[in-house]
Amino acid sequence: MKNVKLSKLNIKTEKGFTMIDAIAAILIAMLLVGIVGTILYQIADVKLSTKYTSEATIYAIKILEDIDRIDYDEVQSGMEQDYVSELRIPSIYDVTIDVSSYKTNDGQEDKIKQVKLDIKFNVMGRDENLTINKLKVKEA
Repeated sequence: MKNVKLSKLNIKTEKGFTMIDAIAAILIAMLLVGIVGTILYQIADVKLSTKYTSEATIYAIKILEDIDRIDYDEVQSGMEQDYVSELRIPSIYDVTIDVSSYKTNDGQEDKIKQVKLDIKFNVMGRDENLTINKLKVKEA
């Protein structure tokens, strides 16, 4: 018999991806999508929170300016419904006005009222609150 040289056949090729390459690529893509998704969610959250807070602040300024304008005796608790309908405040805002006597050291509690304006709203499942305290002084 003749000497037959059997050479090693190279079955493995260098073309294409292996399963490990494909899994690594999918994991990297999932990581990037997760990071981008988280950033977009946070941007939306901050945007909505800023929008609702600025709208609540505008409503609070309008209400407090009107309280400055009206007579001392007209300022009382429970007047928020008048402002909700007058300013057309959306139902996402819960407005509460609490008026109480303000006691000073010199005993002039009947001349000063403390007005607490509280506006509550919900942003993406999180409760937010804007509270402003103001004094209303009886003019002579």
